Amino acid sequence: MNFTGAVEKAMHEAGISKSALAKGSQYTYQHISDLLAGKRRWNEDSINRVSAALGLEIEVKRKDEDHVQNIVAETGEIT
Repeated sequence: MNFTGAVEKAMHEAGISKSALAKGSQYTYQHISDLLAGKRRWNEDSINRVSAALGLEIEVKRKDEDHVQNIVAETGEIT
């Protein structure tokens, strides 16, 4: 799931409207609408402000995390 999808899911689950998200993140309604529609790109500031408004935590991990864990289990080290 991409970030926009995660935001939309969190909004739906919490019953938060675009207007409420705009107010909570200190953006305009149009700015939030553009982000969610893909008309404006997410950046570090918008990700942080929207995440904080929704109570989301950002976690960065490798796409192939399972593969890395298998290598560690087999060899005891990451290559």
